[in-house]
Amino acid sequence: MSVKMHPFWWLLPPQNVPIEKFRIRFRHTFPLATNFYVCEARVKKADSSEIIPESTEDPSVVWVGAANAIDQNLNTCTYLVNSIGPNIWSGFLILNMPSGSVAKIIACYLQKWLQAGYSGTIDVDYYDGSWHDVYQGPWDIWHEGEPYYSWNYFDII
Repeated sequence: MSVKMHPFWWLLPPQNVPIEKFRIRFRHTFPLATNFYVCEARVKKADSSEIIPESTEDPSVVWVGAANAIDQNLNTCTYLVNSIGPNIWSGFLILNMPSGSVAKIIACYLQKWLQAGYSGTIDVDYYDGSWHDVYQGPWDIWHEGEPYYSWNYFDII
């Protein structure tokens, strides 16, 4: 599922931006506390090659197993220490890139969960000396049936 991406992104001119790190956080409207899972995060360059972050930061100390978001294993995830209530932002999960990295797209493998009729919001930013907003808006976190996982792509430029 693409959250913020040109429908024909592969046809856009190849452009990369310098990226030192990126961060993500979540909130939801479900009336009970719930959790979020990030199973893998990386960036894609204009030539479609990928760069895996080299470390993570958890400044709010709210993510369990933050390194699981970059271990290249889709079966392990990082998740919030405590579920968050409705309309409350989670703390940021920050992913640090190797020196000299450039990217066009931020890609995250995220869990989606049951509960039709409720909405979620995701906030994705990147850093190249200062923070830049990539996407903040609706995110389809709910899915009818069993929980499932999918790649979500956020176009930086």
